[in-house]
Amino acid sequence: MSIPFPVSYLNQGQPKDHPSNASNENSGDGQDYHPNLKDRHRLAFGSASLGGIGIAFGVYCSYRNLRHRWVLIGLAILVGGIALYIHGMYLLLGYALGNYKIVLQKDLTSCPLCNTVSGMANVLGRDTQIAVIAALVEGSSIRSIERITGVHRDTVMRLCVRVGQGCAALLDAKMRDLSCRFLQFDEVWGFIGKKERHLQPGDDPQYGDVWTFCAIDADTKLVPSFRCGKRDHATAKGFVSDVASRMRGRVQISSDALRAYADSIEQVFGTEVDFGQIIKTYEHDHSQHPELKYSAPTFVAVDKRAIMGSPDMDLVSTSYVERLNATTRLHMRRLTRLTLAFSKKFDNFEAAVALHFAYYNFVKRHGSLRCTPAMAAGIERDFWSVGDLVEAAA
Repeated sequence: MSIPFPVSYLNQGQPKDHPSNASNENSGDGQDYHPNLKDRHRLAFGSASLGGIGIAFGVYCSYRNLRHRWVLIGLAILVGGIALYIHGMYLLLGYALGNYKIVLQKDLTSCPLCNTVSGMANVLGRDTQIAVIAALVEGSSIRSIERITGVHRDTVMRLCVRVGQGCAALLDAKMRDLSCRFLQFDEVWGFIGKKERHLQPGDDPQYGDVWTFCAIDADTKLVPSFRCGKRDHATAKGFVSDVASRMRGRVQISSDALRAYADSIEQVFGTEVDFGQIIKTYEHDHSQHPELKYSAPTFVAVDKRAIMGSPDMDLVSTSYVERLNATTRLHMRRLTRLTLAFSKKFDNFEAAVALHFAYYNFVKRHGSLRCTPAMAAGIERDFWSVGDLVEAAA
């Protein structure tokens, strides 16, 4: 049996190598609290002493030849004394054996003497959190992580959302004043709850198709911005506006023929941009060759158009961002095609996307760059580990 103590006073006045400090390292996330040992010892000895006195006085009153009501009072004092004595010995035994459990202050009830754990579930150690996040960013499904680590899938999901939202804030803070020159835009398809063609009247408004608009720098392979939403003008304009707010100078943008890009770029950048579109034509004839349904279609032709400014037509391309889409689908299980994995809530989907792009920018070593995109862009000097990412997103 373990005795839950709020860990806020346990380390007060203790040396750094005290066992209480060592046990605090894996006590979970959040701020830790420890109780004062001297006060707790006084409480334990006081409970035991009062219990002994109560037992003695209760026995005395019960067995003396007194009136009937004094016998009842003596029995009541006897029961209370026994309870106090057991409580005091319970505390003393826990201190003697070191068998107490360190928990967070927020997991305890408001009564300082009760020490009742109210929400201890799903408090993961740092190593377990890193293992779960590492599996998520490498494309493992939530249920497979549950089977491998023994962590419940609901806990895995809550951890993913918390770290993902922290990664979104991290990306927002880091991706500022960038010197990107050649950006490529594209969007990758997914769905929330069910696909668009299966929607019924009365379904949750967030259900249906969801598109992740993303940009990549052709030189550093950095992803400076992304935006999740419908494939419409509002989402495209929000995405383009976010990209523009993070750039230092004039950029050249390449995209596919989505009309929302042209309108949004014109409204946001005005004349301070070089914008070109590339239209690729593929051969689609699955009726004659159904076995090729899931194979890459045959490339037929390409057409490049200058839309605004004076783009270098030789550099108008979407090859890097299309390769990024493949990486995204490989590392995000809910975007992998022909699987049972999908998001049920938009917030969860958005957090998962933020987690992926933070991992891609700061942790994943790019094969051609021999460093991370953040290092190539001059945002970071060193490689990050998954543990560094989890800590930065906390």
